[in-house]
Amino acid sequence: MNRRDNRSKIALATYTPLEYKKLLTKAVDAGGLDKTWEEWLNNIESVRINFTAMGYECVGVAIQVDALEQFCLERGLENNGATRAEYASFLLRQQEQRQATQLMRQAKSHRKK
Repeated sequence: MNRRDNRSKIALATYTPLEYKKLLTKAVDAGGLDKTWEEWLNNIESVRINFTAMGYECVGVAIQVDALEQFCLERGLENNGATRAEYASFLLRQQEQRQATQLMRQAKSHRKK
Protein backbone atom coordinates (compact mmCIF):
# COMPACT_ATOMS: atom_id res chain seq x y z
CA MET A 1 0.00 0.00 0.00
CA ASN A 2 1.46 3.37 -0.91
CA ARG A 3 1.25 6.63 1.03
CA ARG A 4 -1.63 7.90 -1.11
CA ASP A 5 -3.80 4.93 -0.11
CA ASN A 6 -3.50 5.91 3.56
CA ARG A 7 -4.92 9.39 3.11
CA SER A 8 -8.52 10.19 3.91
CA LYS A 9 -10.58 11.04 0.86
CA ILE A 10 -12.63 14.17 0.44
CA ALA A 11 -15.28 14.33 -2.26
CA LEU A 12 -15.28 17.69 -4.02
CA ALA A 13 -18.45 18.53 -5.89
CA THR A 14 -17.51 19.61 -9.41
CA TYR A 15 -19.65 21.16 -12.12
CA THR A 16 -19.54 21.83 -15.82
CA PRO A 17 -20.24 25.45 -16.77
CA LEU A 18 -23.82 24.52 -17.70
CA GLU A 19 -24.44 22.60 -14.47
CA TYR A 20 -23.03 25.49 -12.44
CA LYS A 21 -25.50 27.87 -14.08
CA LYS A 22 -28.29 25.44 -13.15
CA LEU A 23 -26.97 25.29 -9.60
CA LEU A 24 -27.19 29.06 -9.29
CA THR A 25 -30.91 28.89 -10.14
CA LYS A 26 -31.69 25.99 -7.75
CA ALA A 27 -29.52 26.41 -4.65
CA VAL A 28 -31.12 28.04 -1.61
CA ASP A 29 -27.73 29.60 -0.83
CA ALA A 30 -27.05 30.83 -4.37
CA GLY A 31 -26.39 34.37 -3.11
CA GLY A 32 -23.31 33.11 -1.30
CA LEU A 33 -21.93 31.15 -4.24
CA ASP A 34 -19.41 32.36 -6.79
CA LYS A 35 -21.21 34.36 -9.46
CA THR A 36 -19.52 32.57 -12.38
CA TRP A 37 -18.21 29.10 -13.12
CA GLU A 38 -14.74 30.58 -13.70
CA GLU A 39 -14.72 32.10 -10.20
CA TRP A 40 -15.94 28.80 -8.75
CA LEU A 41 -13.21 26.91 -10.64
CA ASN A 42 -10.48 29.16 -9.23
CA ASN A 43 -11.85 28.78 -5.71
CA ILE A 44 -12.29 25.01 -5.86
CA GLU A 45 -8.68 24.68 -7.00
CA SER A 46 -7.59 26.64 -3.91
CA VAL A 47 -9.72 24.33 -1.75
CA ARG A 48 -8.12 21.29 -3.40
CA ILE A 49 -4.62 22.65 -2.79
CA ASN A 50 -5.38 23.37 0.88
CA PHE A 51 -6.89 19.95 1.58
CA THR A 52 -4.06 18.21 -0.24
CA ALA A 53 -1.53 20.14 1.84
CA MET A 54 -3.33 18.88 4.97
CA GLY A 55 -2.85 15.30 3.76
CA TYR A 56 -6.24 14.56 2.23
CA GLU A 57 -6.85 12.98 -1.15
CA CYS A 58 -9.34 15.16 -3.02
CA VAL A 59 -11.59 13.38 -5.47
CA GLY A 60 -13.63 15.46 -7.90
CA VAL A 61 -17.19 14.20 -8.18
CA ALA A 62 -19.19 15.47 -11.15
CA ILE A 63 -22.57 16.76 -10.04
CA GLN A 64 -25.66 16.85 -12.20
CA VAL A 65 -27.99 19.37 -10.62
CA ASP A 66 -31.18 17.53 -11.62
CA ALA A 67 -29.93 14.40 -9.84
CA LEU A 68 -28.92 16.52 -6.85
CA GLU A 69 -32.41 17.99 -6.75
CA GLN A 70 -33.87 14.45 -6.74
CA PHE A 71 -31.53 13.49 -3.89
CA CYS A 72 -32.78 16.52 -1.94
CA LEU A 73 -36.43 15.76 -2.67
CA GLU A 74 -36.14 12.10 -1.60
CA ARG A 75 -34.52 13.06 1.71
CA GLY A 76 -36.41 16.27 2.48
CA LEU A 77 -33.23 18.35 2.26
CA GLU A 78 -32.52 21.80 0.90
CA ASN A 79 -30.03 22.31 -1.90
CA ASN A 80 -27.36 24.02 0.20
CA GLY A 81 -23.65 23.64 0.79
CA ALA A 82 -23.99 20.93 3.43
CA THR A 83 -26.33 18.88 1.27
CA ARG A 84 -24.10 19.25 -1.80
CA ALA A 85 -21.14 18.00 0.25
CA GLU A 86 -23.24 15.08 1.51
CA TYR A 87 -24.34 14.27 -2.04
CA ALA A 88 -20.77 14.37 -3.38
CA SER A 89 -19.70 11.98 -0.60
CA PHE A 90 -22.67 9.74 -1.38
CA LEU A 91 -21.68 9.59 -5.06
CA LEU A 92 -18.04 8.87 -4.18
CA ARG A 93 -19.07 5.96 -1.92
CA GLN A 94 -21.25 4.57 -4.72
CA GLN A 95 -18.36 4.85 -7.16
CA GLU A 96 -15.99 3.10 -4.76
CA GLN A 97 -18.52 0.32 -4.12
CA ARG A 98 -18.91 -0.26 -7.87
CA GLN A 99 -15.13 -0.41 -8.28
CA ALA A 100 -14.80 -2.86 -5.38
CA THR A 101 -17.53 -5.06 -6.83
CA GLN A 102 -15.83 -5.01 -10.22
CA LEU A 103 -12.46 -5.96 -8.68
CA MET A 104 -14.08 -8.84 -6.79
CA ARG A 105 -15.68 -10.12 -9.98
CA GLN A 106 -12.35 -9.92 -11.78
CA ALA A 107 -10.60 -11.79 -8.95
CA LYS A 108 -13.25 -14.54 -9.02
CA SER A 109 -12.91 -14.76 -12.79
CA HIS A 110 -9.12 -15.20 -12.55
CA ARG A 111 -9.45 -17.89 -9.85
CA LYS A 112 -11.75 -19.94 -12.08
CA LYS A 113 -9.17 -20.08 -14.85
